[in-house]
Amino acid sequence: MHARATYFATLRCGAVGTGLVGAALLLTGCAGQSAGGGDFGQVTVGPGDSKTCYSTPCTIYYQMPAGQGTYTVRVNGQVGANVAAGTVGNLGGFYRYDSPIRITVDGMAVKDAVVFIVATM
Repeated sequence: MHARATYFATLRCGAVGTGLVGAALLLTGCAGQSAGGGDFGQVTVGPGDSKTCYSTPCTIYYQMPAGQGTYTVRVNGQVGANVAAGTVGNLGGFYRYDSPIRITVDGMAVKDAVVFIVATM
């Protein structure tokens, strides 16, 4: 009977170890998804983009279209940053309760960008 208890303890520990390795591999896989429409920890969007971020907080960057001047980029109607045309601006870190996040640009005729944060942590 002692051998049986040891066997089940080994199975449980092995499953936990496998689970941790699997979770680490899953996180590594998510980190490489930026070209696939989402990312882990941060996303970069531009006009008309819709992406998903898998962590909270999530840092959002906005790629401004080419042009001249500096524009006000709004996040859910609030000023997020003033970003020069043709550059990438950091709009800050956002949480799941902010989602969906709609990004607009004052004075520039471009489509809105939307970011969904789906993290549970």
